[in-house]
Amino acid sequence: MNDIDSELMRLCAETCLAQDGVSRMTSRYDTKDYLKGIPVIDSGEKGVRMSRDKGVLSFDLYIRVRYGENIPVLAWNIQHRVTEALKEKTSEKIKEVNIHVQGVDL
Repeated sequence: MNDIDSELMRLCAETCLAQDGVSRMTSRYDTKDYLKGIPVIDSGEKGVRMSRDKGVLSFDLYIRVRYGENIPVLAWNIQHRVTEALKEKTSEKIKEVNIHVQGVDL
């Protein structure tokens, strides 16, 4: 992992946590991308995974939300804000930003 990848992952986490309704980032480890042969980059940035396949970036954000939030709207807002923040930082193509809600905090 290089400094640029680490910076992009940090940007994802900061943008996500700045969204009202997100209580925290969570950890999640999944080997399905390794099995497919897609290199997955894990910086240790809690709750963010990035994969690069043929020069196209994909991000997975693992979050917990506050009780009472409209989860579909919250996920859409996070996707939009993170995608826009990434587009300002990199010229690489962003394939997807996936939001994984791991639970609700009271």
